[in-house]
Amino acid sequence: PAMRGAIVSNAAAGRGRAAHAREGARAALARAGIDAVDLALDGSWDGAIDGMRAVIAVGGDGTVRAVAGRLAGRRVPLAIVPTGTENLAARGFGFRVGAERLAAAVRGGSVRRVDLGVIRRPGLPAHRFVVMASAGFDADVVAALHSARRGPISHASYLGPIVRTAWRWRAPEVTARGTGGAAPVCWRGGLVVANAPEYALRLNPARGADPADARLDAVALRCRAAVGVAGWFVR
Repeated sequence: PAMRGAIVSNAAAGRGRAAHAREGARAALARAGIDAVDLALDGSWDGAIDGMRAVIAVGGDGTVRAVAGRLAGRRVPLAIVPTGTENLAARGFGFRVGAERLAAAVRGGSVRRVDLGVIRRPGLPAHRFVVMASAGFDADVVAALHSARRGPISHASYLGPIVRTAWRWRAPEVTARGTGGAAPVCWRGGLVVANAPEYALRLNPARGADPADARLDAVALRCRAAVGVAGWFVR
């Protein structure tokens, strides 16, 4: 009997490329003997993915993060067809390949176990992340971008939010506490918590991060204003 798989796609990713990439992946999976059905990201998956060879996320890092969070703890692998702006998870985990190679890997059962980071906030659901999370200037830029987002984005979409955020930005105070009872560390600036050594524009502040070592790498970016952020960018 044919193997089974599922495709979860973000139609807005890649300025329309996602639909084409989804059908290309579906055709390649079919040639590999895998029947793929579509699943809605916000729909019920109860019982629908049991025994599947993989769930394939077609989209950018936001789509990958959301699918990975729903697959956490299950025995169903995640595969990625990258169609976003940065595609950090796809780059970090070797998914920037053609549809035929992806289908062959899914059929062959090539699986790598990785960690997920979790952010817990009072009164809100847990927020799982695959690559990294941050606080500070970059997080404020992303928040500004998404508050005004009306469709697909590109690298150029960030220019306006960067300028507007830099004009008024003042560094927040950050407090971090590690494991083992160490005293908390406080500073003004930003914080990158990395599960993998990937970051926008290949800046990669946590180059030693290992996504399978059961640890998160925390990088403190000390500064007080946007000019300090620019200094970190240069370094």
